[in-house]
Amino acid sequence: MKPLIFILIIIFLFPVREAFSQEVLLEKEVELPRRTDFGRNSRRFSHFYLGYGFPAGPSEFEGADIRYIRSRQVVAGRRYKYKFTEVLSGGYDLEYRKTSFDLDQNSEKIFPNSRLHEKELLILHQAVAGLYFRINSGKRGDYMGTFIDLGADAAWLVEGKHVVFDTGIDPAFEAVKSKTVYKKLKYLNSFFYGANVRVGRNRYLLTVQYRLSMLTGKDYPAYPDLPRWTFGLQIGIY
Repeated sequence: MKPLIFILIIIFLFPVREAFSQEVLLEKEVELPRRTDFGRNSRRFSHFYLGYGFPAGPSEFEGADIRYIRSRQVVAGRRYKYKFTEVLSGGYDLEYRKTSFDLDQNSEKIFPNSRLHEKELLILHQAVAGLYFRINSGKRGDYMGTFIDLGADAAWLVEGKHVVFDTGIDPAFEAVKSKTVYKKLKYLNSFFYGANVRVGRNRYLLTVQYRLSMLTGKDYPAYPDLPRWTFGLQIGIY
């Protein structure tokens, strides 16, 4: 998984044409015409962004409760924007998303099983592509200004991990802490889709996401779905 994350970071942070070194045969300073259609409030613009959020809302039914404060979502991506008019823009996002559900340990727990642990996580590594429309408000000059984004996205589950932490008693060591990681989880769907709303002011955005599809596959109807809402903050890097 670590090599995949490293590759994703390289893709996000470095344009392809700049990722390959070239030998300079002849160097000459040339005054190039300045591009006027690329900028924060110009016809075209793109930038990187980082985000952090928290899953919210209830589970489908009892047995799949989470610890909300300890559950989280981290995103890193690139956003492309095209301005149609002074009021309406649109574009698409490409992002890496990591969602971590901290499963509550109680007597009613049934997801993904009824066994109780000191700590239990369901971690989802996802590659996400999304489309959005942006409604701009007021005069803003060469700034993003105030806006509202309405969008939808599709996520591919690159890897799902079920991680459990326990403390047991061993006569030789008196106490032993263990960490067990389960991968290739058959009960998870490979693709998810959802809708989102973002309210932004320049580089800062408040985000609300809602997952429209189930986390678990149709072959596992007894599994309750985990919370579908996520509330967070994004920061544009430009």
